[in-house]
Amino acid sequence: MTSLNLGCGNAKMDDFINIDFDEKVKPDLNINLGNSVLPYSDESVDYVYSNHFFEHITREETNFLLKELYRVLKKGSCIEICVPHYLNPVAYQNAHKQRFSEQYFRGNGLFFYTYKMSFRRYKFSIIPCNIYFSLIKKHDGEYIE
Repeated sequence: MTSLNLGCGNAKMDDFINIDFDEKVKPDLNINLGNSVLPYSDESVDYVYSNHFFEHITREETNFLLKELYRVLKKGSCIEICVPHYLNPVAYQNAHKQRFSEQYFRGNGLFFYTYKMSFRRYKFSIIPCNIYFSLIKKHDGEYIE
């Protein structure tokens, strides 16, 4: 099973390919996720996890990465994303390049608008300070609602 931990930093996970741009954290794979083609074949990845990474890249980089993830994910696979909610003061740290609200992941948000032909919400929840978002790729290339 191929599982990716995007923007791992020091939070490396066992049984995952830990990916980060910062060589100092000694990731398993050192690439810039915002503009690098992922070194995986189409439909070869089973699971993608990201915890507080997407806020550190621009919207354009997010769009590029999501297209790459769609390419490499197997049908039936899952993406889990956690980002700080825009009402959380943490969302306004200088290192953050974008902020997220629930609307970003819903029908009138940029995420849905950009990927409405490819992505559908599977699980969406807001817990204090964070947004968690999961997608599962269906067998016809769409995502399970």
